[in-house]
Amino acid sequence: MSSQRLSARPKLVRPASPLSQARAPSAIATAPATEILTAAEAAKILRVSVSFLAKARMHGNGPAFMKVGRSVRYTMSALQQWMKSKQRFVHQRAVGSEVS
Repeated sequence: MSSQRLSARPKLVRPASPLSQARAPSAIATAPATEILTAAEAAKILRVSVSFLAKARMHGNGPAFMKVGRSVRYTMSALQQWMKSKQRFVHQRAVGSEVS
């Protein structure tokens, strides 16, 4: 027998999903609103942990979600609406009103 190895099967390499990489805020604005995301993908986009989203779902103050079987899914439009609802603006204090 020859000492040469039989040719091994080539490894299948999956191309990286665009959702597997964290998105820049500008990419969020240009993504299709009907795109369905997993909790992990939504967490990356929002830059929060998956457990934060789970707790927010439990308390009813997170982005709108849907259940597909036992899996939780989010739409890009739901994430955008939730981010807009959390936006706060800083107001200047009225002149002459000092805290004592």
